[in-house]
Amino acid sequence: MKSAPNFVVFLAVIVFGVAAVVALLVYFFSIKFIGYTLASGKVYPHVAFHILWPFMVMTLMAWFIYGIFYLEPFGSNNEFIQFVKIFITKHLLFITICTIAIGLTFFPTSKDKLVDEILLRKNQWYLGATFIVFLLSIGLVFITKKIKQPILDMEYSTYKSLDELNTSKNFSVEKLLDAKDYFHTKAPYFLPNRNEIIIICNYNDANKDHAVYAIYRLNKDGDIIETLKERDVVNDSDNDFYPLICKDGILTDFKGEKLISWIFDSNKEKQAAETFKVNADWQIDTIKPMAEAVHMVHFYKTSKFHCNDIADVKYNGNKYYKVKHGNELLKFRIDSVYSHSDNIENCEEKKLVYFKLSGANFSLLRLNDRAYYVIKAKH
Repeated sequence: MKSAPNFVVFLAVIVFGVAAVVALLVYFFSIKFIGYTLASGKVYPHVAFHILWPFMVMTLMAWFIYGIFYLEPFGSNNEFIQFVKIFITKHLLFITICTIAIGLTFFPTSKDKLVDEILLRKNQWYLGATFIVFLLSIGLVFITKKIKQPILDMEYSTYKSLDELNTSKNFSVEKLLDAKDYFHTKAPYFLPNRNEIIIICNYNDANKDHAVYAIYRLNKDGDIIETLKERDVVNDSDNDFYPLICKDGILTDFKGEKLISWIFDSNKEKQAAETFKVNADWQIDTIKPMAEAVHMVHFYKTSKFHCNDIADVKYNGNKYYKVKHGNELLKFRIDSVYSHSDNIENCEEKKLVYFKLSGANFSLLRLNDRAYYVIKAKH
C-alpha cells in the first residue's frame, strides 16, 4: 500500500510532462509557421492581417491543446461555458500580446507594401475559414467531452443546494453547524430530564474513544443555547484532562480520575471520580436515523471520478433528494457527492441522514458526518 501513492504521483508527473512537451512543440512549430508565412509575403501587407493571421492560428492551436489535454469531462452546458470563459480570460490575453509583437516584427517596410487584390481575397478567405474551423473545434470538444446522460429534467432545476435557503410551503431548512475538516459529528442525543438535544463534535483520530472538540446544546425549538469547547475545560495547567472524551454523557479523560457533568446540568467543574454522584434522572438516549424518510431520486454526473475503495464510482456529480417530513416532501440537492479522502484515491461520500425528534419542534439533517441542518416550521 505504501508504494501506491508514489506510483500515482510518478504517473501524474509523466502525464503532465508529456502534455507540456506536446504543448511546447505545437506552439514552437506554430510560431515557426507563422513567421514563415509573414516573412515570405504570403500575408496581405496590412497591420490588421499581420496581427489577425497569427492570432487566429495560435488561438486555434491553443484551443485544441486546452480542449484535448486540460478540459475535463463535464455534465452541464453551464460548466462548458465556464471552461470557455477561463480559456478566454487566461489564454487569449497572452496570445493577443504575442501576436501583436509578431505581427509588428514581420510587418513589411513601405517599399514592400504592394497592393495585391488576389492576395487580399485569399487572406480574407483564410481568416474566415480559420474562424469557422475554430467554431467547429469548439463544437467538437463540446461533443467529445460532454458526459453522455439524459438531459436534466426541469423538475430538478428547481432543487436548491442545502447551503442555500431551502423552504417548502410550511418548513424551512437552514445550516445549524459545520464541523469542517479534521472533525466529525455523531448522531444527536436526547436528554429526557431537560428536553434538550446534544450534538458532539469529535476529532478524526484513530482511538476508539474519539477526542471531543465541542458539544452543542439545543432547546426544543432547534436553537443552540449553549456550547462547550475543549478549551473551556482543558488548559496547560491541567494536562491530565487532555484529551477530552465522553462516556455515557460524562466528560473525562483516558484515566477517568476527574469527571464533568456539563451535558446533564451545565456544570463545568471537574470533580474527583471517587466523590462524583450520578443523579437518577441523568439519562442520555441516542436518536436513531430514519432511513426510510430519505430518498435519492436522481444522480446527475458532472465529471469523471475514480474511487479505489468504491468500485462502481466512475463519475462525480450532484444527487437530488426528497425527504419526507410530516405531510410534506422537502426537495434539495447535494453537490459533488464524492471526494478523495487520502492520496491513493480512496473516497468518501457525502451521506445524508435524517433525524426525527419526538416532542421537539424541529428535525435534523446530517451531511457527510460533519454538517447539521435544522428543519423548522415557518411562523
